[in-house]
Amino acid sequence: MPHPTIGPADLRDLLRCRYGRDVGQVTFVPAGEDSWAFRSDDLWISVRRDVRGHIAAAYEGARRLADDGLDFVLAPLRGETGEVVYEVRGTPVVVFPFVPSEPLSARPPDRREADEVRVALTRLHEAVVLPGLDLPRERFSFSFDRDLDAAALRAEEDQPPSGPFDLPFRALYRRHRALVASLRAEAADLGARLVVRGNPPVLTHGDPSAQNWIRTHDGIRLVDWGGLALGPAARDHFHLARTMGAAGGDDPEALAFYEIRWRLSEIAEYGSVFAAPHEDDDESRAMWHRLLRYLPGDVPAGGKAGR
Repeated sequence: MPHPTIGPADLRDLLRCRYGRDVGQVTFVPAGEDSWAFRSDDLWISVRRDVRGHIAAAYEGARRLADDGLDFVLAPLRGETGEVVYEVRGTPVVVFPFVPSEPLSARPPDRREADEVRVALTRLHEAVVLPGLDLPRERFSFSFDRDLDAAALRAEEDQPPSGPFDLPFRALYRRHRALVASLRAEAADLGARLVVRGNPPVLTHGDPSAQNWIRTHDGIRLVDWGGLALGPAARDHFHLARTMGAAGGDDPEALAFYEIRWRLSEIAEYGSVFAAPHEDDDESRAMWHRLLRYLPGDVPAGGKAGR
């Protein structure tokens, strides 16, 4: 759905004032979950949503990696002041070159592409940690613990629904309350063991899934760098295994931790969405169906989610 306050006119002003680009048309593109996307000629403009927090240093890191020769990094462009992130109406905006492409998720990668992905990810993990850049470091804890606590509390409350998927979410959470508690306990145990190990971290992308690798005319590129952080290589290997069936590295405890974190983070995010005012629209229905991958259940009988 379009951004509630930022429109094409705002982004034309940004491109003119910060990038020296006078463009005629900026068009909203209904794509993505963690951003609002717009297209203007050879530019792709990403108005960030970043539910778990926006990290400007991650985009600066991607730009530096590309400048240092990691040619698979599709990095944001610098503006005339040298920055890669600007704010429009208090919301961070990042501008990328538009590259005609398709995601690897559109069709399974062949052996050459799979090898290219593995080599690229190895190059990232072997890259020198970027000096002077305050990137997040893996602490093996959950930034969304409060969201899970809020979902558990809301599931037991008797209050008017915030929207058509609120009550169904509460019922779904109650049904799987023990499962969620068990996953949280297992993740806490795994995280404590990984902290004790204290293995040196590497640069990791955070979500190198099939949706974020794209085929272009000159090879494979990796997009969506907002999660760049220091951590174990398993932080990335998990997503290769999850979306491409690729080998998941050799750290089963770390892989298990990231599998649980992914599942719980999705539950926490959709719980937050359905606790807030929302409508029975395409976006809400798509979120509900994704939630059912992690908490199996039915489409709400009172809504139109099955359309």
